Amino acid sequence: MVASGRTYIKTLFRQIRGNMGRFAAILGIVALGVGFFAGMLATTRDMQASVDAYYDRESTADVFVKANMGITREDVEAVSAMDGIESVMPAYVTDALIYTENEKPLAVRIYGVPLERLEEPSGGAFINRPELVEGRMPASDNECLAHELGALPTGIKLGTVLTVSPENRSSDNTGDIYRVTEYTVVGTVASPFYFSWEPEPCTVGNGRLDAVIYVNESAYVLDVYTDLYLTARDAGELEAFTDEYEAKVEEIVGKLESLGEARSAIRHNGILAEARAEIDKAKAKFEDAKAEAQAELADAWAEIEKGRAELDDARCQIEEGKAELSDAKTKLAEETTRAREEIERGKLELADALVELENGERRLAEAEQDLEDGRLEYNRGYEEYRNGLRQMEEAQAAFDRGEKEYLAGLEQWKAAGEQIAAEEQKLIEAESRLSKAEAEYAEGLAALQEQEAQFDALMSQVLSALDASGMPFGSAGELLAVLEADPGGPVHAAASAILSGAGIPVTPDDLLTTRQAIAYAEAGLNAAAAEIAAGWAVCSVGRHSLEQAGIEHAAAKVQLDAAGAEIEEGRWQLDDGWAQLASAKSTLDDARDRLESGESEIAKARLELDDGWREYHEGVARLTDAEAELAAEVAQAEEDISAAEAELAKAEADYADGLRQLEEGEAEYWQARADVEEELAGAWQEILDAEEGLSDIEYPKWYVFDRKSNVSYASFSTNTEKVAAIAKVFPWFFFFVAALVALTTMARMVEEERTQLGTLKALGYPTWAIMSRYVVYCGSATVLGCVAGAFLGFKLLPNVIWRVYKTVYRLPPLIAEFRWDLAILSSALALLCTMGATVSACGGALREKPAALMRPRPPKAGKRVFLERIPVIWSRLNFSHKATARNLIRYKRNFFMTVLGVAGCTALLVTGFGLRDSIGDLARTQFDEITKYDLYIGLDSSCGDDPILNEFLSDPARVAQYVEAFAETGYVMANGKKIETTVMVPMDSRELAKVVTLRERRSGREISFSDSSVVLTEKMAGNLGLRPGDTFTIENSDGETGEFVLSDIAEYYAGSYAYANRDDYSKVFTKDPARNVLMASTRIAGSQEQDEVISTLLTSDSVLGAQFISQIRESLDTVLNSIDLIVVVLIVSSGALAAIVLYNLININIEERKKELATLKVLGFHSEEVAAYIFREISILSVVGTILGFGLGVLLHGFVVRTVEQPDFMFGRDVSPLSMALAGGFTLAFSFLVQVAMSPRLRRIKMVDSMKVIE
Repeated sequence: MVASGRTYIKTLFRQIRGNMGRFAAILGIVALGVGFFAGMLATTRDMQASVDAYYDRESTADVFVKANMGITREDVEAVSAMDGIESVMPAYVTDALIYTENEKPLAVRIYGVPLERLEEPSGGAFINRPELVEGRMPASDNECLAHELGALPTGIKLGTVLTVSPENRSSDNTGDIYRVTEYTVVGTVASPFYFSWEPEPCTVGNGRLDAVIYVNESAYVLDVYTDLYLTARDAGELEAFTDEYEAKVEEIVGKLESLGEARSAIRHNGILAEARAEIDKAKAKFEDAKAEAQAELADAWAEIEKGRAELDDARCQIEEGKAELSDAKTKLAEETTRAREEIERGKLELADALVELENGERRLAEAEQDLEDGRLEYNRGYEEYRNGLRQMEEAQAAFDRGEKEYLAGLEQWKAAGEQIAAEEQKLIEAESRLSKAEAEYAEGLAALQEQEAQFDALMSQVLSALDASGMPFGSAGELLAVLEADPGGPVHAAASAILSGAGIPVTPDDLLTTRQAIAYAEAGLNAAAAEIAAGWAVCSVGRHSLEQAGIEHAAAKVQLDAAGAEIEEGRWQLDDGWAQLASAKSTLDDARDRLESGESEIAKARLELDDGWREYHEGVARLTDAEAELAAEVAQAEEDISAAEAELAKAEADYADGLRQLEEGEAEYWQARADVEEELAGAWQEILDAEEGLSDIEYPKWYVFDRKSNVSYASFSTNTEKVAAIAKVFPWFFFFVAALVALTTMARMVEEERTQLGTLKALGYPTWAIMSRYVVYCGSATVLGCVAGAFLGFKLLPNVIWRVYKTVYRLPPLIAEFRWDLAILSSALALLCTMGATVSACGGALREKPAALMRPRPPKAGKRVFLERIPVIWSRLNFSHKATARNLIRYKRNFFMTVLGVAGCTALLVTGFGLRDSIGDLARTQFDEITKYDLYIGLDSSCGDDPILNEFLSDPARVAQYVEAFAETGYVMANGKKIETTVMVPMDSRELAKVVTLRERRSGREISFSDSSVVLTEKMAGNLGLRPGDTFTIENSDGETGEFVLSDIAEYYAGSYAYANRDDYSKVFTKDPARNVLMASTRIAGSQEQDEVISTLLTSDSVLGAQFISQIRESLDTVLNSIDLIVVVLIVSSGALAAIVLYNLININIEERKKELATLKVLGFHSEEVAAYIFREISILSVVGTILGFGLGVLLHGFVVRTVEQPDFMFGRDVSPLSMALAGGFTLAFSFLVQVAMSPRLRRIKMVDSMKVIE
């Protein structure tokens, strides 16, 4: 075999062609494993390298600095002079509300940068260089570039005019910040600083950035910069996202923080000096203004004193005129009084007469009313009488009808009683007949049972005789079935001869005839029993109907008796009603007589009253004439007095006008004096406040950030880490399955060629030479699989995942390199798995003697299977099912290989679908069950009451409830580990349950948070190795540390929190925590209303930030959806693996039992029966493997979840029943499809193969 290289190669190719299915299976499984392993590991590196190249091309900042008091040009020069700094670019950056032409407010970040540098070669020294997508560069300060944040907001396009809103709370006057407040969009750009579709936070509007625009730095009027961007020297040569790059940047950050402290001190001293100079200037200005105001007030008071003396003389003359006018008025009043007294006496006499007349009118009206009332009462009585008469007539008619119906019902009741008696007699006769039929059935059944006993005894003799003669049958039924299926066959003839020889006087036909007669008798008895049962059922129904009819008959009797009593009572009531009507008629006649007498008396009284009224009106006319004469005389006198009063009033008016002018002048003087004093006091107080405020001036501080503080960079880095985490777990399972497939394939190939191996070994060929044929066969398939898998993995998988991430990021073209280190590593692992399996399979066979190898392996001894020990089940199985049960135990290697292969594929699918459940559980459980608040508000703890915030919180239509708390970023330390977290201290421990559900995940037990509780979230507690009762350390934001005792561990998925009660926190850190956050449950629905609320809250001075949980959930869903899409790739790959494994195992099983299947065809089995014979075993093994795979999948899922999780996130731990069902369903579906694909292979097996022997 190794004598000639050409012959060896020819033999190898012949072996490959003869075993192409196995060769393809090894190649496919290796290609899948290598491609997935190398591709997944390369994906993270390709993604990071592509973004790193994008960053380098656009000169993205490695570090950026913000300062609360701004950055001066001296600060910029100091940073530029630092060691390790490549380039520096200061900028003006503010968040502002901007209106578009359609009056839509947008939250926009305005970058004031040197745009002219972008037109220089290579962008000049521009950092975070935006790439022009459409339009042109700005040519003036009132033109701008707009950045695409996912998609441009509605209302912003080329040519759109943007206007800075004066409502921005960052300044009272936008002119203090912007020199230009209107910009026209002339181009759109894409920046490496904003390549994520995820919303960026901001400090205006609804808290989410709508757009970014770039303007010339000259559009700002600020005297200091707000931001400083810089790149580190030699950082561009390092790849972003790596530890080397992070260490390089961390070194620069440390230097900048130290420089920031020094520059802040210089900046603080300069601000103090400028403030003191301004205060001294204000004091000098105050003294000058005070002296000038005092001189002007003295001149005004002298003018007021002169006007007061002139008004006193005018007052004396007016008083004399008033005395003379008073005397004239007194005389007129006395004469007028005497005349009016006489008129009044006449009026009194007329008033008395009027009273008498009115009393008469009233009495007459009362009499007329009484008469009218009587007439109405008579009319009502008469109408009631007529109605009563009509009702009595109707009642009499109804009574007559009721009596007639009662008599008819009584007759019907009697007839029904007679019919019930007749039906009961018929029922008794039918029951008697059924009892007689039951007795006859019992006699027939006893006779049949006796006949069956005799037949069973005879069949026992027959079976014993046949068994003794070498024709064993399991049961009488089996024997009769054979005889009936083949009446003239060899079994029939042999049975006849054996029965005759044994002296049993029956033939096989007699047995069949007797069995048929017994069956006919049984059928007849069963039919009779059914008829008897049906008859009894009919009788039962009839008996029930008769009983029901009797009950109804008795009830009808009761109703008839009650109706008779009612009729007698009605007759008595009718008689009484007729008597009452007669009495009412008599009363009405008396009332009519009284009405006619009253009408005549009223007519007489009316004549007397008319005479009295005539005399009264004549007296009134006389008094009216006297009053007119008096009024004329008084009018003349009053006219004379009025003329005198007019002259006096004019003098009074002149005096009052002068007095008013004097008082106004004096009031103006005092008001002016008060205003001057108030202004001087206010100015002086401002000076004093300014002096006191020198100590309160905010100390300048630099905030230094690296790329990890950028939303796009941090989000992309997190996602690539998740891809890397998945790549560390899944591919190993593929290699395990590849080793299993190779071992199974090569073991079967070696087994098939045992004779050839023995011959070669007998001819003296060394073991390595014999083994090399199989090693080269498997190795060539492995190498081809490695090459195909590496090329596909490096090109296909990274591009697929890159396209997935393009749905959430604006990414540059992918740089997908062929990575030799990963290709060699994955190929080496694949070769190790397959070569190890091949050597193992060959080594076991080649350890045998040549003579043993050249002989066929003796068949394994048959064994009884477990089901044979259960006759109830075994006896009911047919031949095929019994063979399947024995074969499952007989071929143990196939059993375990198939079960393990299917279990592995199922486990991968369970893991894939389980990851989707875990990812979905994170957002659903966290935000629907645990986090009950939907609005998080950050507060300035130094601010007092805020009317805007208080108005919002006190509105029950918008806020259901809220909880105040203190929150800070700190560290939790235990067991040598340190984890960053958010320390949350509720102001009232009992209120925390309103907004957060604290519970134990496994048991679902609610955790009651009290004044002694300290709770950590589950993920953090697990990473620190803590349990309830353990002691751990918290480091707060001030760097202070304190020990706490853990009381409970709470389920929490998004983020990590340490919940401490207020008392313990105050004792440990010796300070009382002040509220700086609010967690509110609102009734606000809809993104538009939420945006309006955030915009309103951000106008408050005490609100530092506000965000609805729905916005956080949207951002989290974006990240999780990207992982979900990767999981889909894993599921598809697992499905492909399952198909290959099942194909290979079924192919091997068929090849191994080809002779057995051909023998079945010789025995008369159809192709469908042969397929069922082999596929039934495969289906059972697939079900067993699937069940085992469920358990393995749960374990693998738990391991993968813990590997993929980030420190601040915890995925769900459970696999849903639906996912288990889908994984099992996919596995069984793949098994079915492979069986369908292999069916033609079974049909091609020829009967002649059954006669072939290995020799």
